Amino acid sequence: MGKICERCKYEISIAYILRQKSMEKVICPNCGRTLIATMISKILMISIFLMFFLLFLLVPVDIINKLIIETIWVMLCYSVLPAFIYEYIEDNKDETG
Repeated sequence: MGKICERCKYEISIAYILRQKSMEKVICPNCGRTLIATMISKILMISIFLMFFLLFLLVPVDIINKLIIETIWVMLCYSVLPAFIYEYIEDNKDETG
């Protein structure tokens, strides 16, 4: 499973996206175009984060375990989950000519 560059139809792997500095802007390894995450995929990511964050708060465990669960969830949502959820489109600001 990967993401596809709109211009050259190159399949960008999840591993490549995870190695980038920012998952919101990715450079196609084939043609060099800048791809940005769509607004709808960002909203989906925030929705998933909030839904599970609130769900984990309702889990009937003590506060320390909730804090550990929430911390792990925040780290996953920041560092890994966007690579799987974000969809990318070509950045119009990247036009060079």
